Amino acid sequence: MQDATPSPTQPPVNPREAERFSRYLVGVVASPALCERYAAGVAELGLFPSGRADAWALSLAQRRDWTIGPLDAACAILHSGWALRRRLILLSAVLEASPAHADDYIPQPRGTLSVLAVCVVEGVAGVVNLLLGLVLLLLAPKGRAA
Repeated sequence: MQDATPSPTQPPVNPREAERFSRYLVGVVASPALCERYAAGVAELGLFPSGRADAWALSLAQRRDWTIGPLDAACAILHSGWALRRRLILLSAVLEASPAHADDYIPQPRGTLSVLAVCVVEGVAGVVNLLLGLVLLLLAPKGRAA
């Protein structure tokens, strides 16, 4: 585990990061209290990039909302230990544990045809995100120096 306090190469969490990531995860911006809880968790757990490509992926997701899904999909397969993926998991846990967002994690009752349609649509979207994420990762700088 890394040091819990940001060093000069580990800047504090951008306050907008939790807002962007929560919009990706549950479709709405998390409250300021949840964003603060997320930022504290990032610092406490030391969820900072460990290399240039890791830092690049996190920075891109922080700046461009449309890249969060593709980078999440690609990192889930290839780089599950990268800061972006670990931060998304942390925020998902923070949101799921809050009463305001707990229902977002409970499946809604659906008929069989509806379940199949959702599976197909979500499956196709996941593959598209993965492929786009792989292309984005090809653009990432190589090496460990941050």
